[in-house]
Amino acid sequence: MIVVVDTNVWISALHFGGTEGIPFRALARAAAEDTMATCEEIETEIFNTLKFTCDWQEARIYTVLEGTLRRAIRVNITGTLRLCRDPDDDKFLECAERAEAELLITGDKDLLALHSHGRTRIVTPAAYLKS
Repeated sequence: MIVVVDTNVWISALHFGGTEGIPFRALARAAAEDTMATCEEIETEIFNTLKFTCDWQEARIYTVLEGTLRRAIRVNITGTLRLCRDPDDDKFLECAERAEAELLITGDKDLLALHSHGRTRIVTPAAYLKS
């Protein structure tokens, strides 16, 4: 299964969630069992949030990203999709669309309110773990 994981899940998993938390387990499962889809814009947002908001060292961020995304597919997005109330969320929908992802895993209420986009279902980390 191809999945896109929103930045809020990444940050919750890596910086706040610990190894027992639902976001951590969801990210670990996506990396180990499914094919994660990503794009430069998503990876940049994760990097910048970990570096500037969470005060992580760059070497640590690169190590985590490389390890977690070692089996990921990368797509190019154009940034032309305009569907969300928050324009920063559109990159996740476009990434999912271009990768033909089955799931977008997020805790973002604006994205969750959509329920789906094309063939992509939008689910919480807890719902992903139950599937």
